This record gives sequence, C-alpha cells and structure tokens, in this order.
Amino acid sequence: VQTCALPISSRSAEVRVLLDEMLSQMSLSSSRKNCEFLINQLKALSGRLAMRLASPSDLNRELIALALLQANCSNPGSECWPDLRQGFFVPVDDVRDLAPVEKQPKNAVLPTVLGVRCDMIYVTAAPRSGLFLRYIEVKYRRHVRAARDPELIEHIAEQVEGHRDRWNDWYFSDELSPVEASVRRSRLVRALNFYLEKGHRHSLEDKAFERLRKELDRMVTEEVCRVRVDESQTLGFIFCPEVTSGTPEEVTRTTNGSVVWLFGPAGLPDLVNGRETPTLEPSHRSVRRVPEARQKNSEPVDVPPIQDSDKDTPAEILADISQESVEIGRAHV
Repeated sequence: VQTCALPISSRSAEVRVLLDEMLSQMSLSSSRKNCEFLINQLKALSGRLAMRLASPSDLNRELIALALLQANCSNPGSECWPDLRQGFFVPVDDVRDLAPVEKQPKNAVLPTVLGVRCDMIYVTAAPRSGLFLRYIEVKYRRHVRAARDPELIEHIAEQVEGHRDRWNDWYFSDELSPVEASVRRSRLVRALNFYLEKGHRHSLEDKAFERLRKELDRMVTEEVCRVRVDESQTLGFIFCPEVTSGTPEEVTRTTNGSVVWLFGPAGLPDLVNGRETPTLEPSHRSVRRVPEARQKNSEPVDVPPIQDSDKDTPAEILADISQESVEIGRAHV
C-alpha cells in the first residue's frame, strides 16, 4: 500500500487559515487555542483526517464534528458517548481496502465496494463477553432546523444499519467457510491492532487494552468468533453549532436499534464571545517511554499535550502527522 504525505506549512499563521473560515462560518472562535485543540483531537483520531484540513472542501466541516466527538468520547460525561477509555475508534475511510466487496463477474478487473460507508467503528470488549462493535455516522448541520430534518435522521439510520449488516455478513457470518473466515479476519485484525495501539497511546486504559488485545488474538486463533453481533450497534451524531446545551439530545431511536443524537460545541476551549468553557481533559495521556527497538520499526511516539503558548503550534502538530499515513498502510498489507 502506497501513501502520500501532504506538505504542511511550517508557519502557524498559515495553518490557522485552514480552520479559520470553517469556524467563522459556524460562529465559533478561531482562536489559536481552539485550533490546537481541534487538530490534536483529529490527530488522536486519525492522522489522515487531520491532513484533510490542507485540502479545502465543504465536507471538511464534518472534521470539526469528528474532532469534538473524539474529545467528548475521551472523557465522556454522558452515556451516549462511546467511552474511549474502554474501547477505540477505527476511522472507516482509513481502511477502505477492508470494506466488503460485491461478487464479481469472471471478466471483472477490480472489485466493487458495496454501498455507502459510515464514519467510524467503535470496538470494545466486556470481560468474558467477546468483542462488541458499534457503527457510527457523524454529520454537520449549521442550523438546528436542518439538523432535525426527518430525512437526514432517516438517512443516518439507514447508512449505519446498512454498513453494520454488510460488515457483519462479510466478516462474521456463519455461512463463511473456515478458509474464507480465516483470511478475512486475519486482515481485519491487523488493522484493528494498529488502532488498538493508537488508542492505548491516548485514552484507552491498560486493563481494557489487554482485554481487547486478547480478544483480537482469539479472532485469529479460535474457530468460533467471539464477536457480539446484535441489533443495538448503530449510532448517529449530528453536530450543530447552534445547540447551546452541554448535554447531547436524543433525536430518534429506530425499531432496528439505531439512536441518533444532536450535540453542540460544548468542550471547545474558547467561545466566540470571549468566555471560556470548561476544557475537556486532553485525549493525550501521559506519554509513556517506548522501548528503543519499538521506536525504530513501529509507530511514531505521540507528542505531549500543549501546556503553554510557547510550545507546539498548530503547524508543528500537523508536521509530524505524515508518518502515521505510512504506518496505516503497513498495517493493512
């Protein structure tokens, strides 16, 4: 797998511009503190997502929603947030080569990927219960009225439920032959282990890390797959900057088990009116010293959280992201 690192400017003023327009359109402060916060959260979720900031697009507004979701899940104050102290996220766009494909005609050159993807898969494991997967879609809407649009809510539910069904059938169906199941799950586990390690460098607690690592090993070594496949696996989150409440609001709950939540910008360090909101605990844990051998041939070591104004700028935070794109590619080979 080949990856390409985007060139990132070394001047923090230029990096600020990447977020300034998006935040201004949301009537949110584009202060340096907010920019550092959002870039750090995106980097904790996926280096590739952070690199997308360098490519202007209307879709990039959803990066703000993803960054805030990451922050809230790192230190959840509500049961609606998947707890990143007990599980980890897999950004689906990072693992497109693992997506289910259609059965191809004999003369097909390339496989066709099935359907529309959701944004993330949340992986966790309860003691003696196997792996538990949740499929998550995140949307951005500028105004509350648009965020409550029934068609949008219905689309989110269909999107996550369809993704859940395709992935469960592709990797965990009882109809798979032992050879098919082994090949597919081995590739999946290699990618999941990459994001497990990444989660452990940030919010994932040690006991949860060990429990998840053992469950991933069992997925490859044991014939019976201990993955809990049920109907309550799908979540939707709609970010709207007009929402002032710090508590997410449940918008709908479908008969198929999907729950869609509406949330606002609570957790950003700076509000547009100059007041400061209580900042969520950083997603970076205390940086552990990594054995020297692992540093040479494994993943990059996270930078410590920003403590004061003369530390890392947004540009410096982005500058070390490109290495992660290389590591993601290696994990999927």
